[in-house]
Amino acid sequence: MVTTQQSRLVLIGLILVLAVHIVMGWLVRPPGVLTGQDDTEYILLARALSAGTYQELWRVDEPVHSQYPPGYPAMLAAWSGLVGDSYAKLVALTLLLSGLTLAIMFFVLRRCFDTRIAFASVAILAVNPAMIAYGSEIATEIPYTFLVAACFYCLMRIEGGYGGRAQLRISPGIEKSAKVWLAAAAFAAIAAALTRTVGVTLLGALALTLLLDRRWKTTVLFGCA
Repeated sequence: MVTTQQSRLVLIGLILVLAVHIVMGWLVRPPGVLTGQDDTEYILLARALSAGTYQELWRVDEPVHSQYPPGYPAMLAAWSGLVGDSYAKLVALTLLLSGLTLAIMFFVLRRCFDTRIAFASVAILAVNPAMIAYGSEIATEIPYTFLVAACFYCLMRIEGGYGGRAQLRISPGIEKSAKVWLAAAAFAAIAAALTRTVGVTLLGALALTLLLDRRWKTTVLFGCA
């Protein structure tokens, strides 16, 4: 049983771990656009979206882009409108999402297990070389993972608690607050599918969850969205 004082210490430790993760990611970030092409395309697609189109600006004929879904370029465009579009500032968005992903994972694991296991797991992930590398790039891996984790966390908030293993089943007598969490989960799932095409599996999983719970109206609304 974790006391209140121990919980506070764990929370402080979590903040320090997230800070270390973000600092390490910032230190190993590329100095700018190098010989890769994905980051360049994402940046240019973000600029195209800012101009009200989704065309390949790097080609002479500027066709409509068809390889990447527009979710991540839209994130970059919105972020650029707030802080600017320099390479370092765009990387900062990925690092921010990486830190938030680890924070969400901590709260999910704490609901499934306990505070100590959650903290140990996140501490290991925070110094994982792959997690740090992805967090320092302009790429979709971290934004997609963030959205999937957010969707899962929202579903866990509908039912279940710290006293035992959380349940994903949505109770028939769903309350107003639960509806908000369900809407947030649906939004995160759709945003994930718009960030990486593999996210369609998350859409299917959420739709199946709703069907198994016999929430026909909610399933239809989700399908329309």
